[in-house]
Amino acid sequence: MLLAAKRLLISLFICLLLIDVRVGIAEDRAIAVKKKEDRVALVIGNSDYKTAPLANPANDASDMASSLSKCGFNVIKYINCSKQQMRRAIREFGEKIRSGGVGLFYYAGHGLQVNGVNYLVPVDADVNVEYEVEDECVQASSVLGAMEYAGNRLNIVILDACRNNPLKRSFRSGATGLARMDAPAGSLIAYATAPGSVAADGTGRNGLYTSNLMKYMMIPGLSIEEMFKNARLNVMNATNKAQVPWESSSMTGDFYFIPGGAIQKKPLAQPLPPTPSIVPKVPHERFYLASKGTGYIKKSNRFVKEGNNIIFDTLLKKKWLVTDSDEIFSWEQAKEYCKNLDGNFRLPTKFELQSLITKKKLKGEWGRIDGDFFPMNNRSEKYWTSTGNWLDGYDYVDFNNGTSDTMSKTNYCAVIAISD
Repeated sequence: MLLAAKRLLISLFICLLLIDVRVGIAEDRAIAVKKKEDRVALVIGNSDYKTAPLANPANDASDMASSLSKCGFNVIKYINCSKQQMRRAIREFGEKIRSGGVGLFYYAGHGLQVNGVNYLVPVDADVNVEYEVEDECVQASSVLGAMEYAGNRLNIVILDACRNNPLKRSFRSGATGLARMDAPAGSLIAYATAPGSVAADGTGRNGLYTSNLMKYMMIPGLSIEEMFKNARLNVMNATNKAQVPWESSSMTGDFYFIPGGAIQKKPLAQPLPPTPSIVPKVPHERFYLASKGTGYIKKSNRFVKEGNNIIFDTLLKKKWLVTDSDEIFSWEQAKEYCKNLDGNFRLPTKFELQSLITKKKLKGEWGRIDGDFFPMNNRSEKYWTSTGNWLDGYDYVDFNNGTSDTMSKTNYCAVIAISD
């Protein structure tokens, strides 16, 4: 009798324990459901421009909207918007994200900068001169303002809007691409290419950048940082580093477009192996100086490595300081950066910087610059000079194609310093 009573008590204890565990699991599930964040996305794609139509943005926006819907986003989609429609869409988006959670803004189409301010171009924009941009276009910062006001845990901005400015010739600044924007707290801003650079419109249904984003956002357990990293590597590989996607982030937490799955230990995309240096057959150990214009000079006679990233230039009788850093600077920042270096370094003049350009690209060079002495900056092929052409503009030299132009000093370029 006593044994039977003990067995009964043990059975009752086990039942109570199982009930408690099941209640705990149910409560955890209820909390998980309660904690599930609202996800709202505004997707805009502008293709049908009057003066410079684009092939991809409308398709990119439609396909991105579909992908985001599969990731749990409530998507607001607009295709080929006027300025009024874009402003209305941003207001609608701003109201919907005030419930908290995650807000995402995706834009594909023409984008441009004026005096360091980024503008998204509606399809009905009628811009002939620079000062008309503010009236005809939509400031990208208006989206950031709506997001910041909502106070979400996380806001994401994706701008596939770095196509070349079709109105550049009529603009005083000559600026290309978009200017850098600092991400407000708890946000991430992603660009199809680095600030001050441009990305070409694609030849297929989707642009290269957007197609890679959609590919990697659908992988379960892949964090947003890994998604952008893999997309960047694929784009760089496909363009031979001519296009380098870029992000500005102040994220403080984690985010997965599709949670779950194995955590990636390394990027799914792999960078291209370094191109082996090939000694050109003709001319032997020589390259042509565009500034010289008279003949070939031996490499060993032009540059001498002195250590500590310093290279003595026997032609100019000056010293260059180069690093493998991928930092980019506004013109004022570049000037200050050179000033703070040991050894009285400064920004080179346009003539000094152009003297590094070879007239003919040779095998083994990453562009028109000798990569043995001047490693490539992966975020910009444009390098600042101290030569100014107007009040707010300074010349840069493009090391990839050997050209030079003037742009606003609020743009971001790479830097090589020189010392007398």
